[in-house]
Order: sequence, then C-alpha cells, then structure tokens
Amino acid sequence: MSKITKTENSNNRDPMFAEAARLMLAENRGSTSSIQRKFGLGYARAGRIMDELVAAGIVAPLEVIGKPRKVLVDERELEVILEKQGKRNRKKVYKRWQKYAETCENEGGWLLDQKCDKCGGGIMLFGEYDAELCPICNEWKAKKCGDPKCRFCSDRPETPSEALLIYEAKQKLKHKKKFFFKIAAKRYIV
Repeated sequence: MSKITKTENSNNRDPMFAEAARLMLAENRGSTSSIQRKFGLGYARAGRIMDELVAAGIVAPLEVIGKPRKVLVDERELEVILEKQGKRNRKKVYKRWQKYAETCENEGGWLLDQKCDKCGGGIMLFGEYDAELCPICNEWKAKKCGDPKCRFCSDRPETPSEALLIYEAKQKLKHKKKFFFKIAAKRYIV
C-alpha cells in the first residue's frame, strides 16, 4: 500500500491541511519547501501534507524533482473539498463530546431542552466547571464571573475543546493508575 493510497483512505488530515491548500492556490504552484517556509514546519510533516494535497486532488503528483507541482483546482472547488473535511471534523468532535456525556454520568451531559443561538446544535453542561457550552461553536455560553477564588471559573480553560482534552487526559491517567495498581496488587498477593 503506497502512502498516497493510505492518505486517501484516511480522514485524519493534518491540521495545517486547509492553510497549505489555500497557500498552493494563492501561489498557483505546489511545493513542499513553500509549506515548510510559510508555516515553519519540518520536511517530514510538510511532505505528508503534500501527499494529502495530492490524494485530495488539489495538486498534481510530482513530475520532475525540484520543480513545483501544478494546482488542479480553482477557489470554488477547493472550498467544496474543505467543506467536506469540515463536516467530517464536526462529526468527530460531536462523537468525542458524546463520549464525554456517556462517561461523566452526573457531572454533566446534554441539555435536551436548549439549542445554540449561533449554530442550532445541542448545548452541554460541563460538570467540572459547572458551565454550559456548544461543542460545535467551541464556546462557553457564560462568561467567567471574574472572582479569582471561584472554583468553577478560575481554572476553566479558554475553550471547551481545551477542557475536553484536559478531561480526557485525566481519564487516561486514572485508567493507567488502576491498571498499575492491579499489577502491583497481583505481585504482592503471590
């Protein structure tokens, strides 16, 4: 299986994919070195992004080593490609929040009677910070109270996605501690 085939089947595109695609369109040529220079990336990551751009049909495959690649799409076609990627990303985000809602039990979850004013999506309660949020807009629905001693606002991250990452990291750490405790307990029992 070649790298391009692997990238075609993958929904996990680099976070810089959209910016790199727009750069290729603006310069009307595609090169790995331009991605490196513009975004300050290493050669390996810039090369993977270029492979993703080729797999998506945005730039042509390499014809001559050292020469830039041809851009195959116009601005309208690029926006269609990026919109499809955005829809997949929103589904992934929604799945992560759904998993949070299932694991947090009484700490938080979906508020079924409320909808977001901006996107119309569901509103959630993040129990650890006692704050409502929209997972699609990635915004808290209430501002911080400003009290430095408030146990909910003082430690609350700027965005809900940051809070979710912290929550997931804590869950993984909790799971690892349980696993290592079980191994240690078995050793002492024997």
